[in-house]
Amino acid sequence: MTWCITQRQKHYDSFEVYVLSSTGVTITRLLQDGNTDLSLVGPDKPVIDLGWKLVSFDLSPYAGQTIRLWFGNFNRQDGYYNTYTYLDSVRITTPVRRILYLPQVR
Repeated sequence: MTWCITQRQKHYDSFEVYVLSSTGVTITRLLQDGNTDLSLVGPDKPVIDLGWKLVSFDLSPYAGQTIRLWFGNFNRQDGYYNTYTYLDSVRITTPVRRILYLPQVR
């Protein structure tokens, strides 16, 4: 994982990524990010833009399984502003295996 969030923080509005089984049962939460500052919640507060973030996850523990990735937004504290997220360039790739040939020692 190239970027990490403390999972114990309270998020008032958040974007989350989950791994689900092929039947839709939650296996684990990969990411929770969003507003953790209650003083920024409410109708008289400015809209917050957390900016773009680059995130990657190691999905190798699920190799050979059929899984679903679920991306979602949660508005937990109020209904004044909608939480939104833009996803761009979502990819699932195979890591590059590098083979290193060393000279023979005699």
